[in-house]
Amino acid sequence: MSVTYLKPPNPPSVAATDELQRRVGDMLREIEHAGIDAVRRYSRELDAWDPPSFIVSDAEFERASAEVDDALKAHIAFAQNQVRRALDSTT
Repeated sequence: MSVTYLKPPNPPSVAATDELQRRVGDMLREIEHAGIDAVRRYSRELDAWDPPSFIVSDAEFERASAEVDDALKAHIAFAQNQVRRALDSTT
């Protein structure tokens, strides 16, 4: 049985991986230190998104959740489970 990739895997270089880990670590430390101000700054920088509030009402959450199809919800649940299992294995 042969494997066919839609897009062949291209693992990042060690330097790129190290840089990514450094960047994420720096971001998490900044968010821990500066709180919502840092979250807002990264939201603008990474997503060009600067809402008046990051708080979502229950109604907004339910409306957005209803727009996500069941297949995507299943993929999201699978990814969440994988992350939880990985975190559990490190503690």
